[in-house]
Amino acid sequence: MIDSNKATAIRTVVIVVFAWPVAFTSYQPLSSISKRTWILLVLSGHRAFLALLLPEASQVAPVDKSSVVMP
Repeated sequence: MIDSNKATAIRTVVIVVFAWPVAFTSYQPLSSISKRTWILLVLSGHRAFLALLLPEASQVAPVDKSSVVMP
């Protein structure tokens, strides 16, 4: 059995490996993303991480998966 923190870290690394090439080949350069959007994305990621630390993480996952990035 693997510690949940290590499992989350491994999963995140795998996501980064696959997501960054897609992000860098998109038509929108990262520099065009507004400061407000960056702040919201960082806060969203932070909140999702904190929610996964809760004992009821199984209830958090469906909410996290249903989130939509707003422009």
